[in-house]
Amino acid sequence: MVSVNSFSANSRGALHSTDILERSLPAKDLCGSTSYPQNFILESPQKLVIIDSSVEKPRAWMKQPDITTKIFLLTPDSDGIEQVTQILYRHSDILGLHVVSSGTSNHFCLGSTQLGLDNLDRYAWDLQDWCSSFSATGSGKIVLYGCTVVAGSHGFEFVHRFSQLTGVDVIASST
Repeated sequence: MVSVNSFSANSRGALHSTDILERSLPAKDLCGSTSYPQNFILESPQKLVIIDSSVEKPRAWMKQPDITTKIFLLTPDSDGIEQVTQILYRHSDILGLHVVSSGTSNHFCLGSTQLGLDNLDRYAWDLQDWCSSFSATGSGKIVLYGCTVVAGSHGFEFVHRFSQLTGVDVIASST
């Protein structure tokens, strides 16, 4: 696991800093020895997995499934939307963004952010920027893993609005 301190500007030009824990596959040198470069980033992962620290045993989710996936753990004391936005700034042509967090029909946890229908439009600028990281084929999807995120009418409305703002299909659980 590598701790990365990254800085980036959002669409409004403000600089933000956050510590994001990420798990990348080790690199092999010409002799076959494994090394762990400090800033190793997959060239073009097909899938990003974002794990919120609010889930039970979040580090258990950090197992690297394959080389086409990159996994990140959000810090609990920073705005989760800004953390995900910073992660997405560093990637392009992704097909899927999987977000593992706790949630209810009223909100979805991302870092220190309790994202819900009542505050979703406050993050419109950042969420609209997310679309630029997805594949140009238009086949990108965001999957929200959080209990009962789409339960009830507010949940369906939340997922629909989230999809409108990000410009990609959003899938979430009702159970």
